[in-house]
Amino acid sequence: MRFSTVFASSALVATALSATITVSVGKKGESADITFTPSSVKAAVGDIVQFKFWPKNHSVAQAAFAKPCEPLANGFWSGYVPTTDLATAASTTFEYTVTNASAPVWFYCTQGQHCTNGMVGVINENTASGNTLEKFAAA
Repeated sequence: MRFSTVFASSALVATALSATITVSVGKKGESADITFTPSSVKAAVGDIVQFKFWPKNHSVAQAAFAKPCEPLANGFWSGYVPTTDLATAASTTFEYTVTNASAPVWFYCTQGQHCTNGMVGVINENTASGNTLEKFAAA
């Protein structure tokens, strides 16, 4: 019984220490409307990356580094989130909880040609591996 109490307490502390990192999806004014802002984020285990969607119609899907504009088998996908209000983000958000801070998570927008036009991003880029966001976008 003592173990479960300690485990539960540890889980509560981890939750309390986690951060929410916001990524704007297609927000005009920060840059072009076919970008993730920021496109690269650092996150710890337990942190939540929250994607906020801006006009007109965007998504976020997980990809493998070697296949930038293809959905990763068993990866995440937000679905399309349409919105028209230029002043505020859509009320629908998509959240990804980081479970391994040492493994990069590559993502892209599945709308039209957004990915091939560079609408890509990464959580926990590991530049030492040579797999950089720049190379992911170029591919």
